[in-house]
Amino acid sequence: MQTVIRTPVSFGAMGEPLSLDQLNQRLGRIQEMLLELGPDDHAERYELKVEQDRLRKAARKYASEPDRERTTENLLAELRARESQLEEIRKKMMNAAAQAGGGGAGAGSFEGPLDAFKINNALMSGSGAEQLMQRIARLQTILGERGAL
Repeated sequence: MQTVIRTPVSFGAMGEPLSLDQLNQRLGRIQEMLLELGPDDHAERYELKVEQDRLRKAARKYASEPDRERTTENLLAELRARESQLEEIRKKMMNAAAQAGGGGAGAGSFEGPLDAFKINNALMSGSGAEQLMQRIARLQTILGERGAL
């Protein structure tokens, strides 16, 4: 009797990575196939176990990067919203170059560009702008990988 290896394909028809649902479906199919094997089907069992390990590794990637499961449209909408939030923060920042004109009477303790720089840094720190910029960069990376930017 000849053993037929029925290892599932790990990528879609167009070579795109599988979604988490597709990975789980294929892992389920592999488990079913393993249960159907006879005690002497060593070669097929080995091939299925190799594929199972590969699919599990791909599924773990989704667990650590849930954004990869989201639709491109959903990610683009979040990117636009985050960019708008960052733009609002930047609008509140002081123009250090405009503050270089020096202070006149009544200028108080404000000393031009250096203070504008300090105020802007405090604004950026207190507003969560750094995390916002990191999130934007992450979204741009994922969307760039998908060719959506």
